[in-house]
Amino acid sequence: MPTGILIGQEDNSHNEQVTIIGSIDPSINEAYKINQQPKAGQLSLQHPEFEFNYLDKQTATKITLEPITPAKINVDKRKKTYKNLLVAGIGSLFSPYVNFLHSAGRRNSYRFTTQI
Repeated sequence: MPTGILIGQEDNSHNEQVTIIGSIDPSINEAYKINQQPKAGQLSLQHPEFEFNYLDKQTATKITLEPITPAKINVDKRKKTYKNLLVAGIGSLFSPYVNFLHSAGRRNSYRFTTQI
């Protein structure tokens, strides 16, 4: 058996005996009805009155815009990018697997990865 099951099992040799001496009959002696109804007190709230004077004032704003030159993209000069990925693996049930990964990115960055 696994040790985790052996530790978790309780000892079954415990014997507990209860002796009943007398019987008990629970009862309610007296019940009283509450005749009072709940009441909410009167709330008197005084709201102060406010007077607001609106200031009609205009502020002069001046906006000067500078034109933005668009980016130039020459379609003829763009190189074709090829996404490639080479994956090769060697191994068997008795020897570890070795994976070789090789890939090239858009900016001529090459990646070579080996996994065991």
